[in-house]
Amino acid sequence: MRSIKLGLRQIIYENKAYRRNPAAAFFTLVFPLLFLGMLKIFGDGLVEIDGGKVTRATIYIPMITAFSVVSSCYTGIAMTLTFNRDNGILKRMRGTPLNLGPFLFGKIAHNVLISISLVIIIFTIGILFFEVSVTPKTFPA
Repeated sequence: MRSIKLGLRQIIYENKAYRRNPAAAFFTLVFPLLFLGMLKIFGDGLVEIDGGKVTRATIYIPMITAFSVVSSCYTGIAMTLTFNRDNGILKRMRGTPLNLGPFLFGKIAHNVLISISLVIIIFTIGILFFEVSVTPKTFPA
């Protein structure tokens, strides 16, 4: 029970640290939206595929979503853990009541929440501004 409480507190801490780092917020949240803006400016034509014609946005929205999820998780987990190790934060953390399990749980859960919010934001923008249709059958993909 104590580990769960510590893990939830670590999620809150990770969220605060994320909001206090404007560069991380920009490259995680705004950068994929810039790609959507460039898509709207430079081409929203039709592309012919096996089943007929679809808009470029129908092809690019899932690509941008996958890019944003991968880059969010990579920078949020792998790079911050590497920086924490290089700066000696992980060694100092060993002397605190926070174990490694809740620490990693907080980092991973925070990045999963950021990724879910990115997926929701990008698909909402795609549906509202790019007329991308998402059928319920293909939504889990």
